[in-house]
Amino acid sequence: MTAIPPRSYTQLAGAIIIAAVVIGAGIIVSSYLGTATTVTRSITSTRTVVTTPTNPFPGYCYLDQNPFNVQIYYSGQWNATVKGYTAGAAVPTFTACFEGSGNGVISVENWVQNETYGLTLSATIQKGDSGNANLTAIFGGHLTSTTAPYGSITVSATILP
Repeated sequence: MTAIPPRSYTQLAGAIIIAAVVIGAGIIVSSYLGTATTVTRSITSTRTVVTTPTNPFPGYCYLDQNPFNVQIYYSGQWNATVKGYTAGAAVPTFTACFEGSGNGVISVENWVQNETYGLTLSATIQKGDSGNANLTAIFGGHLTSTTAPYGSITVSATILP
């Protein structure tokens, strides 16, 4: 009869340690997969407002040449979701999020060069608090406002080629 060789506990302990390291690394790596990241851009506006006696809405004209300027008037925190559409499409070409405090301007340049059908920009602005102060947006010559707590407004405009 042959004698059973003594067990090597050192090899067994090494295999357990290696298995623990591999499993732990797998758990750490899997926790990073599928993680979503939200990007928020903050804006602060220091633009010069041009007012004239013939302009009934102060703050309506700007010195820059961007075709889309959403003017926001609010004393508190606000956030905005801006969507740009090309040629009357139902799905936006881009979506961008902004946040601000106090009065501000969201200024967007043309996102398509030599557009033949037109560009539409839609902005939804929401109050960041439950106060009843007036949130107003001016865009495309239209003024929209709300005083509802956490109220939101949507403005949009289209430029044609």
